[in-house]
Amino acid sequence: MKAVVLTPRGPFSLAASLRFLEGFTPTPYRGGRDGVLRLAFPSDDGHCTVTAAV
Repeated sequence: MKAVVLTPRGPFSLAASLRFLEGFTPTPYRGGRDGVLRLAFPSDDGHCTVTAAV
């Protein structure tokens, strides 16, 4: 698994991001209670799925 480190520019709150996604009406995020944001999306070429844990 390839790991990438991203440093946010300016203030960032993972907890606020999780609250936003959990309240997003069209498709609310139902993550665990461990404070980790898990996402999945198609790769740029569309041949596989990319996952991220923040």
